[in-house]
Amino acid sequence: MKKAFFVWIFAFLCVGPVLAESETSAAKKLAVERLMEVSNTSHKMRQFIPVMFHRLMNQSTMSSFSKGGISKDEFADLLSQLLLARLEGPNGLIAQTCMLYEKYYSLEEIEELTKFYGSPVGKKVLAVAETMLVDPARLPELLASGFAPDEVQAFAQFLGSPLGTKTLSVAGKMSVEQAELGKQIALELMPELLIRMLAMMKEKGVSPPDSGVVLIDNPPKKYPLMSLRLGEEGAVVLRLVVTAKGTVGFAAVKTSSGFSRLDQAAKSAAENLRFLPAIEKGKPIEKSVEMKFIFKREEIQDKPTGQNPKS
Repeated sequence: MKKAFFVWIFAFLCVGPVLAESETSAAKKLAVERLMEVSNTSHKMRQFIPVMFHRLMNQSTMSSFSKGGISKDEFADLLSQLLLARLEGPNGLIAQTCMLYEKYYSLEEIEELTKFYGSPVGKKVLAVAETMLVDPARLPELLASGFAPDEVQAFAQFLGSPLGTKTLSVAGKMSVEQAELGKQIALELMPELLIRMLAMMKEKGVSPPDSGVVLIDNPPKKYPLMSLRLGEEGAVVLRLVVTAKGTVGFAAVKTSSGFSRLDQAAKSAAENLRFLPAIEKGKPIEKSVEMKFIFKREEIQDKPTGQNPKS
């Protein structure tokens, strides 16, 4: 009986907090979903993304699209279609945005945000924010003409509250994480974008030229800690097989640095590289390239992973 009592106490102390945390997480998840619903996030994203891409392309001086028979508007439409397809789902933009709110806000704060954005003043704030993203120069005009004096006061009170202060303070952090998320999604979409562009060029009767692989994401490498302590430096040349999807399917050491740890670090770094695949006869193909990885202690985490690849 005594043993069973202690087992029960142990289970309560260990499992109880886990169950409570699980219940809190579930409640917070539901609260964030409610916040997204009240703020109409999905609809606003679907409206904003095409406008954003068309605006960016119209401001761009890039002229390479016309050589392939693709206009800037067509390219913007293509980008929008691919990104809009990634809004929903467990790894979509909306789900990732929800995770950021769960990360930075407590359950009570999320519920308070939902209450504010569901109010008449909160809805106006959301409308102004949406327009400001498209045309930032109109912000003073929108604030002057769109808000009554009592609404301006209510908004000022919100901004001066602990929650308003926190919202302003974490906005930058959330923007950085959202930008990184956008980058990762863009890299994932790049092969599909390339395939669709090639198909579009074919429909227009344009034959795309053959091309080699192009490095598009080259994150910093990790220098082995033991190599740092032992003063190991050197250059590694790898033979990489770049797949038709732009990922590294295989990596082998062609020229060793003389240190096995550095050779392995180069191979590990190669796994994170992303390329535009080689094009042959209008289709992405698998291709082998060589790439040099240089390890110098004074360049730790400050330089790209490797030099541009050579076929």
